[in-house]
Amino acid sequence: MGQRLPNAEVDPLQALGHWPSELRDSLCPLGNAGGFSGARLWRIGDSFVLRASPPDQADVSSAHLWMSEARDAGLLFVPAIVPTLAGPTWLVLDGRLWELQSWLPGVADYHTAPSTARLVAACTALAKLHFVWQRHLLSPRPAPAVQRRLTALTGGVVHGRLQPYAAKRYVLQPCLVDVWHDHVLFSGNEVTGIVDYAAMQFDVPHADLARLLGSLVEDDDTGWATGLEAYCRYLQIPDVNLVRLLDRAGTLVAWRRWEQRAIEGRVISEGARRRLERLRRRVMQWTPEERSGITLSL
Repeated sequence: MGQRLPNAEVDPLQALGHWPSELRDSLCPLGNAGGFSGARLWRIGDSFVLRASPPDQADVSSAHLWMSEARDAGLLFVPAIVPTLAGPTWLVLDGRLWELQSWLPGVADYHTAPSTARLVAACTALAKLHFVWQRHLLSPRPAPAVQRRLTALTGGVVHGRLQPYAAKRYVLQPCLVDVWHDHVLFSGNEVTGIVDYAAMQFDVPHADLARLLGSLVEDDDTGWATGLEAYCRYLQIPDVNLVRLLDRAGTLVAWRRWEQRAIEGRVISEGARRRLERLRRRVMQWTPEERSGITLSL
């Protein structure tokens, strides 16, 4: 459960006052770390990170429960959640949802130092998370990830390829939804951190695998084969071909949305701008038919 406090002018130090005093150390602002979610982060010494995010994000109480289950299962690349002095693991203050988590070692640097060992480690870590969360399986139903992409696309080749999966029913389980390059921390070839669980919800594991592999290897066929093999070596999933199709559709949707924001002149952080440029370069390498269904000017 969380704690909701009246709106008032607040800063990170004031929010941090709701946690034990021994955890209060020098704050180092990290901005939004290149993300699109609107969250802001502060590093606290060498041990913790304070997160302030829009309060309308996914069910944080469930996310904290699922994170704790993963930690208890020995997956130490998942941040530990620090409860407030009042007991809950989060609070809403000044229109922001505040959380305090352990700081994890490592760097999100796969693109600058890619390797087969790192790719296998990332996909295996994701499979281990999914395995732990299988205790929360829901009965078969349409895949939310498929429905979201079909709704967002306006037709076209990718929409047509994805459409047959709309009627299929899958067992759902807790998924990260937003697991991508910058949320996977490496120390050498070891995954020492998977961060940002704010978007967690019930979905098909294919959605997480698509998000992760697409962000790491983009359209490299060898990388996809290696990543899928590593994941399925630990945990089998049905309709494995759906994974790459979800990546293709999700990439189109993300590119369209952020191009639209840029066209409208909305403020975009430098980190988000770099992500947008990477999306643009990737999509523009596809055939015009594969880009169909996008309503923006190219």
